[in-house]
Amino acid sequence: MISEVVYIVLGIFLGCIGLMTLYLKARSAYSKQEDIRAEKEKTIVLELLHAFMHAISQGVSQRQFYHLILHGSLVSTEGMSACFYEYFPDSKQLKKVANEGLFPPLKTKIPDHLSRAEILSLIHQGEVFHYGEGIVGEIAQTLCPVILAADNIDRYVVHHSDATLRIKNLLIFPVYFRNELLGVLAVANSTRDVPFSKSTCHLLELITQQAGIMLHNVKYLNFQIEKSKLDFDLKLASHVQSFLLPCSNLIKLSHCDFFAYCKSAQQIGGDFYTLFKLDDDRTAFVVADVAGKGIAASLLMTTCVAHLKHCTFLYNSPAAVLKTMNKYLYAETSQEMFVTMVYCVLDTSHQTLKVSRAGHECPLLIKPDLPIQRLMPQGIGLGMVPSEIFDNLIEEATYDFKRGDTCILYTDGVTEALNAQNQEFSQQNLFKVVDENRSKQPKELVQKIVESVKDFSGSDRLSDDLTLVIFR
Repeated sequence: MISEVVYIVLGIFLGCIGLMTLYLKARSAYSKQEDIRAEKEKTIVLELLHAFMHAISQGVSQRQFYHLILHGSLVSTEGMSACFYEYFPDSKQLKKVANEGLFPPLKTKIPDHLSRAEILSLIHQGEVFHYGEGIVGEIAQTLCPVILAADNIDRYVVHHSDATLRIKNLLIFPVYFRNELLGVLAVANSTRDVPFSKSTCHLLELITQQAGIMLHNVKYLNFQIEKSKLDFDLKLASHVQSFLLPCSNLIKLSHCDFFAYCKSAQQIGGDFYTLFKLDDDRTAFVVADVAGKGIAASLLMTTCVAHLKHCTFLYNSPAAVLKTMNKYLYAETSQEMFVTMVYCVLDTSHQTLKVSRAGHECPLLIKPDLPIQRLMPQGIGLGMVPSEIFDNLIEEATYDFKRGDTCILYTDGVTEALNAQNQEFSQQNLFKVVDENRSKQPKELVQKIVESVKDFSGSDRLSDDLTLVIFR
């Protein structure tokens, strides 16, 4: 009897050992499979990451990068089709911008009667979801992935009659970097015709995380490239613009002393000055200010310089030059883009200064021992009104200009320069600086005015383009 009990106990003990051995073997096999799966996931992600980095180094566009994400997602998940919805924060919309395979619309049913070509056309059209709308908009809002299977998919996406367009399984994952939503990635149907596994979902999550980082870098890199291109173009435009302005250090006029200063608030600007030696005794001085700053103002400034070179030698009268300039500019520009200009002709043989002013700051005339005089012939900005109005408004005035007299031409960048309290430098301060330094030569007087404006502003950075021309 005892021996039977011993045999039973021994049998139970050996059975337990056998079961334990099988369990440990199964566990070891499962652990190896998990290690193999983890290693495979790691290899897939690293290879895709390498592909992402290579694409970025080659200067891939954002749209091309979307297709790279889609291709990597399909290969990794063994999905049949995929698409990417880019997020546009300004309109709060998610637009289908790229797809691989026959990824069908998620919210618009394709009619049954359409031909295959028409179906393909609809598939490639950009489906749009508003932020929070439908399954795509909801994922964009929550930043939580969704896995849809056959039992619940019809609640979220439309059912297409065409078998090739029917969605049986769907993975939808947000693509974001930190808290910046970049888009939504969707992968439909497994090529093995089975639901996506947990490991596949985990793999796609890793891919979208890396894609978010890389896509952020692509956007930033492309932005920097475009900015660098624009900076280069602006520098080139600034360089070209500088050739259009005469260098006062290199200009020598036998009948008068002259100096000019012109600085843009941005890389390129709308202020300009120029001078034309008409003959041995006569020189035309011009200062102008194009409405606005930047590229548009620079382009109009270039147009003005070109027309001035043509008009100046056609007429002896400053008013006649401005009338012709207005005719050209009114026909070529919108009324929002206009130019203020002062045009002076110094005649040393007759000791006169002829002045016409198209809505510009009044020139200042300085005579020894006399108060500073503002020269105020009437006029309106160039390009604002047609010739029949402009020609009746423009005036030309002639002033005595003897040896020792000084004329100052300037733009509103001088008088309207702002300080930290948003106060303007003002014409009163300009008069004060000029009066205190009236005996100085043009170059020194220009330097004194510019220094005073900078001291007032508290910075070398200008709030507007600033131009000064002084001749004596």
